[in-house]
Amino acid sequence: MGWDASQDRFLVAGYELYLNSQLISKVGGTSGYVPYHGYGTYWVAVRAFDGFGHFSPLTQIGLAIDPPPPSPSPTR
Repeated sequence: MGWDASQDRFLVAGYELYLNSQLISKVGGTSGYVPYHGYGTYWVAVRAFDGFGHFSPLTQIGLAIDPPPPSPSPTR
């Protein structure tokens, strides 16, 4: 998953990445791995932080992972 860099008046030190409200990683760049498993609905959020302990508001999106359509049955 990727996002645009934060525009902050302080130097951004990194980003926290959340999956379903659980912190899954802290990264220094503008992308991170989201380890979802299986089909369903997932909430992914990111927020920036700086070296002074300030955090941006969370930005969140919902992802729906649907199963693939069934295979066509052979015709007789």
